[in-house]
Amino acid sequence: MASLSVEAGIKTCIERLGFSEVKKEQEEAMIKFVTERDVFLCLPTGFGKSLCYYSIPILFDVRAGRSSPGHQGIKFRKEYAKLGELRGFFSRVCMMALTATASTSSRKEIIKLLGMKKPHLIIRCPNKPNIIYYVEEKTQDIEIVFKPLVEEVKVKGTRMDKVIIFCWTCNDCSAIYYYFKDLLKEIITDPQGYPNVPKFLIVDMFPACNSDLVKNKILSSFSSATGRLRIVLATVAFGMGIDCPNIRHVIHWSPPSNCQSYIQETGRAGRDGMTAYATLFYSRKDVSLPRAQS
Repeated sequence: MASLSVEAGIKTCIERLGFSEVKKEQEEAMIKFVTERDVFLCLPTGFGKSLCYYSIPILFDVRAGRSSPGHQGIKFRKEYAKLGELRGFFSRVCMMALTATASTSSRKEIIKLLGMKKPHLIIRCPNKPNIIYYVEEKTQDIEIVFKPLVEEVKVKGTRMDKVIIFCWTCNDCSAIYYYFKDLLKEIITDPQGYPNVPKFLIVDMFPACNSDLVKNKILSSFSSATGRLRIVLATVAFGMGIDCPNIRHVIHWSPPSNCQSYIQETGRAGRDGMTAYATLFYSRKDVSLPRAQS
């Protein structure tokens, strides 16, 4: 397959998806993949990895009249360790791995796990210069720390910027949520006084124990342009893979388990390229205790 014909196919493909141009790294990944190379793509959150993922089937349709064996719908975290088994069944099918963060050791582990054959690497620093980072010790109670956000909800309601607050424990998540609920009262929903369900809530919780149905409703309200939700308190990797460009602030009430998780989670902010903020609160207890991966 000549790369020129691939490039022509890419142009047609992105036009079908509603885009006017493709980034150099995206084009490089697609060209290498359709010219029968495994590809490992490590690009910052919000860079456009999903475009590569969704373009491949269309690109194969455009160029060869057939579709790519895509794997949409796979629950990544749960089934990830089994993906390497596919190589045994489809030894001649290329693989593309896409992630926002992966250290050198992680890349080697993933490549080995997936049985990738000398993959073409496209690596870009995960740094996002539009995010301003703050680190503060927990010297004040949650009532003082989060009072400004409560006041902003009272004044702006659904017009305020979107915020994610990551908590290490369900107790912290619940404590902060009920602090908002107690102070906001009927203002916590829009319109005021409506039922406390995801469709109407301005502030909501996203703990791991929520059902998939509730989680999907929260994600939908937060990511939709017409959704009311503005502040989410989460104990899990909220927002993984969703396109929500206008998150202005990501707050960690405790440090996550590792640096890669922190980069992933703060990377939810500022996907539209506008200035955003990431604030990490810590205590000496937080950094002294061993922290298992959630």
